[in-house]
Amino acid sequence: MNKMEFKSSRKKIYFSIIGCIIFTSAFIPLYLYPTYFISPIFRNIFFIKIVGLIGFLLFGWVTLVLIIKEYENKISLTVDDFGILDNSNLVKTGLIEWEDIEEIKTNNRLILINVNNPEKYIEKAESKFQAFLMKSNTKIYGTPITVSSSLLNCDLNKLEKILKEEFEKHNSDRSNITI
Repeated sequence: MNKMEFKSSRKKIYFSIIGCIIFTSAFIPLYLYPTYFISPIFRNIFFIKIVGLIGFLLFGWVTLVLIIKEYENKISLTVDDFGILDNSNLVKTGLIEWEDIEEIKTNNRLILINVNNPEKYIEKAESKFQAFLMKSNTKIYGTPITVSSSLLNCDLNKLEKILKEEFEKHNSDRSNITI
């Protein structure tokens, strides 16, 4: 099999950075001037300031992550004979071996990779935060491993087709082995 590599789309990253900067900027006035935002629904100045601070920190952090991702310019997703090497999103799962994969399916804008031993991948998480995100993915989607094409230089349907074809190929290779 040829090794297939997918890089991040610079265009998608730039648009995401611009969007995050706009949102980050939009939350600054909430924190600095909360009295201007008092309304019948939001009367508490402290609440408005907290929302402003959380929004600023969240979108500011995402902006920094996207800027770092842009300057890393690494391969985000690799598909080869060993499996799928995923570094496409915040939760870097590393190599997902073909023999661990049970099913590949799509849910909205994500490709879900069901594995027979999800704990193995949760334990491989680089940080407690990544492990938390993987556990959250398991609760929401039934698997800790999700692949998004939102920042990849590839269409979701094309990526899903490639992953499913390679999975079927390696799954049939595995079933042809006799002991």
